[in-house]
Amino acid sequence: MRRQTLALAALLALAIIRLWLMPLPSSLWTDETGTVCVVRYGASHAETAVSLYYPLARAAAALGGSSEVVYRLPSVLAMGLALFLIARLAARLIHPQAAWFAAFLCLAMHGFNFQAADARPYGLGTAVMAAGLWFLVQWLDHGRGRDAVLFLVLAALLLPVHPLYWPFYLVFAGYAAARLVAKDTGVTWLRAGGVFALLALALVPVPLEALALAHHAQAHVIAEQPGAKALFHSLVPVLIGACWVGAWLVSRLFRWSSDAPAPTRSSLVLIGLWWLCPPLCLFAFSHLTGISVFVERYYSLALPGAALA
Repeated sequence: MRRQTLALAALLALAIIRLWLMPLPSSLWTDETGTVCVVRYGASHAETAVSLYYPLARAAAALGGSSEVVYRLPSVLAMGLALFLIARLAARLIHPQAAWFAAFLCLAMHGFNFQAADARPYGLGTAVMAAGLWFLVQWLDHGRGRDAVLFLVLAALLLPVHPLYWPFYLVFAGYAAARLVAKDTGVTWLRAGGVFALLALALVPVPLEALALAHHAQAHVIAEQPGAKALFHSLVPVLIGACWVGAWLVSRLFRWSSDAPAPTRSSLVLIGLWWLCPPLCLFAFSHLTGISVFVERYYSLALPGAALA
């Protein structure tokens, strides 16, 4: 077992080197130059000042100088933390041996890997999301106050990283409600309601800032209104379908059976919400408002959910 673990760890390290580290010295793409401008000259326009990512990028540049690698290094570190936490969540929600599988599936998705070599807020957002979700699960599992506080802090930081991450708050709330309804947590409705009420209060300033900038929204639309094909593609159906079919064929071929318990209903609820909620919400928002925000990097928080699915 130890030899197998070492082999998997070596393969994972090679994949990270190839997919995350080797692209770091490549030239900055258009949006990344915006990060450089904010770091060097400050936020000359209000829209460029709303993310918590920029102080992190500024600190990296102050410590390591101005280069493509330095500007992208915070995203690499954030995605490394995110990958670790996603694997831990897979082990908790599905099966201990699902951790490696989930990690490799994340690395099989271009949209996930792109965040690691991108000097933009998306890698940080994925890390904050995964950490918030981990502490939410821990709090509902054990009822510890420190886990509730850490979840509250991390969840409150997610929206300031990027305002279009708002659909993920439905994932947090939906999973907590599923656990409470199923009565498989020691946390009471009153305690959960208090934590989520504090979270809502902490988030009030962010929507107010976004509303103040709403009249500029149309100027930042970079995508056409999404159709059914775009929505279908966002759900990563080919990868998920191949995994489901492959698992079924292999189990029949080798006559594998398992006495491991199936994931709980609340775990399946979390995986389903994680996978489906961000793209479906941004798809609906785009059509209801006429402002298209259906871009892969905006619903990228759903990609680990697809891996768990």
